[in-house]
Amino acid sequence: MRHLWKSSIAKNIIGGFLIVLLPLAATYWYTNSYSMKAVREEVVASSSKSLLLLTGQLEFTLDKFEKLTYSLASDSELNAINQAPYDVEHLWEYVAQLQQLQFYSTTTDLEGDITIYLRNKDRKLSSKSGFGPIAKDDPAFVRDIAVTGKRWFFRVKPAPGSGQLASQDRERQTVITFVRGSGAKWDNGVIVSVDVPVAQLRPLMDALQNREQGTAFMFGEGPGEIFSVEPDADLEPLQQIIAGTPENTGRFTYTYQGERSIVLFDKSVDSGLTMGMLFPEQQIMKPIYRIRAWTIAVLCGSLVLGILYTLFAYRKLLRPVLVLVEAMGKVRLGQLKTRITDAPRNEFGFVYTQFNNMAGQIDSLVNEIYVERLNQQQAQLKLLQSQINPHFLYNCLNFIYQMSMGENNEGAARMSLYLSKYFRYATKSDVHFVSLRQELDNIDAYIQIQRMRFSGRITFSCQVPEPLLHTAIPRLTLQPLVENAFVHGIEAGDESPKHIAIYGVREAAFIRLTVEDDGKGLDQEELERIQLSLETMDHEDFGCGLNNTHWRLALRFGHGAGLRLERRNPSGLIVHILIPVEEGNTHVHHADT
Repeated sequence: MRHLWKSSIAKNIIGGFLIVLLPLAATYWYTNSYSMKAVREEVVASSSKSLLLLTGQLEFTLDKFEKLTYSLASDSELNAINQAPYDVEHLWEYVAQLQQLQFYSTTTDLEGDITIYLRNKDRKLSSKSGFGPIAKDDPAFVRDIAVTGKRWFFRVKPAPGSGQLASQDRERQTVITFVRGSGAKWDNGVIVSVDVPVAQLRPLMDALQNREQGTAFMFGEGPGEIFSVEPDADLEPLQQIIAGTPENTGRFTYTYQGERSIVLFDKSVDSGLTMGMLFPEQQIMKPIYRIRAWTIAVLCGSLVLGILYTLFAYRKLLRPVLVLVEAMGKVRLGQLKTRITDAPRNEFGFVYTQFNNMAGQIDSLVNEIYVERLNQQQAQLKLLQSQINPHFLYNCLNFIYQMSMGENNEGAARMSLYLSKYFRYATKSDVHFVSLRQELDNIDAYIQIQRMRFSGRITFSCQVPEPLLHTAIPRLTLQPLVENAFVHGIEAGDESPKHIAIYGVREAAFIRLTVEDDGKGLDQEELERIQLSLETMDHEDFGCGLNNTHWRLALRFGHGAGLRLERRNPSGLIVHILIPVEEGNTHVHHADT
């Protein structure tokens, strides 16, 4: 899995999948939002139509009752009976009126209780209870002589024949009432009332609620005049809000029982009643939410499938590619023994086989080239030895001869000692690497010989930190450089004192050894030519001591190792030897032993 997230191919696959998926998700989100808005508007519009239809039906029925009360309250026969001078009551005088009331009460969709109060006779005629006296528990409006008519209002009607309120199912009967008086203020005129039980409104409101899945309600104009199909609904705050709304028809959002809800209402100007509906927005949006949930599930499933497909592609395609890339990286770093052993039985198996063959061939070629370079290195060392021996040996032997002729036996002995030490070190053909300490000991012997030859005109200093003295270097690395300082800088006929210095320093990735002299030096053109021959390893300069030393270092330590030349002010030459740092260098241990 760690390699999966590091793979650029895997990132491209997942990125491409997301590029395809995200526009689809964005399109869905926009479509879903638009659909939710459209569905909300459609449901609200449908509910509004249903509410207006119900309100219209109710108003039509109530209007019939209102017209009936107007007709009865102004009926001449009823007013004549109420104003009759005799006190004797005859039941037959009211039979026609009772039959008429019973007929009227059944001519509408709602069955109302029509009651005529003859206040002058202290009698009442009811389409439900028939003929009887006006009781003390009759409504207060019966005794209000100024009543000429009012809107529909809610009231709790006592059970017949009882002075107490009925129970919730039988005794406490909520009705909506409309009252109309004859207008005869000089006497106890006729009052007509219509009581419609709200229970008769329940079928209409239940039908509306079932169709729209909301809570239907009806409000009167007075506080607490509330009827709802849900008896436990707390709608008084909503009644106050609607009462304070100047519009007769409208909608608004309302938080009911912790849910965001939509309220629709329609006020009747004639009856004073308000019909309305309240339904949670979450409830009407269930289909959209269900579709959205399914869509989100599909999108998430698609994302999971995309990841699973990426894992599948990783196992089948990306992982073999990464294995091949990793193996090629190892080969690039020089691990030529790298082979891919777990080859699948597909096209990658063929690729792995070809890679293994290629790595094997590279390993063989590198080994051949390395052996060839080692042989070349040994040949260069032997050539260097052959170059040193004749010229230097002749000069030293001549010095011994002169000392002997001058009977300076001590000088001859010292020269012989240093010379033997020097040539014993230079002619060891079986030792290819030595420590820097051993190389400097040999340089010291060489300097002592040259100082004897040049009668003390030569001064020498060496500043190399103790830890660097254990560094392994090819044998005879410093000797050609010091010899060049003598040959080209000191033996050129200049009799002035000369100084040769060797110092070393440890840098970040290299050990830098420097041989510096204040001799004649080189001009800029010659310096650039020699430096170019070092960089190009020009075989025309194969016999040059600088070139031999540079190539041996480059062949042994690789790119970056070798010599760097620069001019010294005011005269002389500075030669830097760069040796890459090798942690855990086993050659150092071998050289010291």
